[in-house]
This record gives sequence, C-alpha cells and structure tokens, in this order.
Amino acid sequence: MKLYGLAFIITSVATVLVQSTLYRFIADDLFQDCTEETQFGGFKDFVELKDVDYIFDDEGLHVNGSFTVVWDVTLNDHIMMYAELRKAVRYTWQSTPLSVQITDFCKDMSNPDSYIYEFWSKHLFPEDFKCFNKGSTYRHNPFTIKLEAEALVNLEGRYKVVVKYLKGLNDGICAELVGDIIRV
Repeated sequence: MKLYGLAFIITSVATVLVQSTLYRFIADDLFQDCTEETQFGGFKDFVELKDVDYIFDDEGLHVNGSFTVVWDVTLNDHIMMYAELRKAVRYTWQSTPLSVQITDFCKDMSNPDSYIYEFWSKHLFPEDFKCFNKGSTYRHNPFTIKLEAEALVNLEGRYKVVVKYLKGLNDGICAELVGDIIRV
C-alpha cells in the first residue's frame, strides 16, 4: 500500500511540473518615477544613466556601460531594498503575492546566492564593487537580465515592478518598471 502512495505522489509532482508555463516580462521602457509613492525620490534622484546603453528585446534587458549614483547616500548608510509585482486590474494596480525584501543591500551585493548578486553586482568591474555612495560610478561588463519565470498559474496581463531603496523610514528612492507579461 505504501508503494502505491509513493507512486501517486511521484505522478502528481510530475504532472505539476509538466503543467508549468514560461512567462516573460516585456517592459515599455526603463524605470520611471513611482506614480503612487510620491514621498520618495524618483529614478532621476537615484542614478545618472548618461553612460549606459540598454536595450529591451526578446532575450531580456541588455546592459552595457556605467552609471553614477546621485542619491545622497554614504557608505555607512544601511540600505534596504523592496521589490513588488503589481497587476493592472480595472484601472488600478493591485498587489500580488510576488515580492522580495532585502534587509542589507550592501551585504547581499557580495552574496552569490542573492538576487542582487545574480542580477547585478556580479557584472561590476572588481574595482567598482562597493556599496552605494553619492558620486560613485559603477562600470559593468556587458550583461543581459532575463525577465522570465515559470509559473503554474496564468500570469498574462499588464504589470509593474515597484522597487524601493530605503535608508531609514522616510528617505528613499522609488522607481517602477511597467510592461506586459506574456506566455512564451
């Protein structure tokens, strides 16, 4: 009898794995200032992108060049990051269960298991590998961020990713990336 139970569990797991679908986020443009959280600075208050080339295509976001931090932040500040996916529903943006909170951004920059390292800091020139500091320039080796994920539920629709960098409760940056999630 136990063997039949194990076979049922294996079959159930295999069925779920087969039913997952690949989805891709296609952004309208690069980050813009948050429309709902106006108490924080916007993207232009965070970094200057005059020396960065970026292209969105079917492969993801291609980044090459450097950016300079213009946010009034020092190496001693404790930086937190929060990112949330919101879905457009009847002319409003509703929260989804998909979010990430990073309580120590600077520490996670060097952690190979962190999202920050995987998506960004591993592409930095070694001599530029430091936490945010006003006036610091971050040079990158060319890289691509794949904006894809597998899911068991339908994710198609209009979404935005809201990203906040916080130092303290009232000082921060809020930017959003608006686009569509499509089934691949």
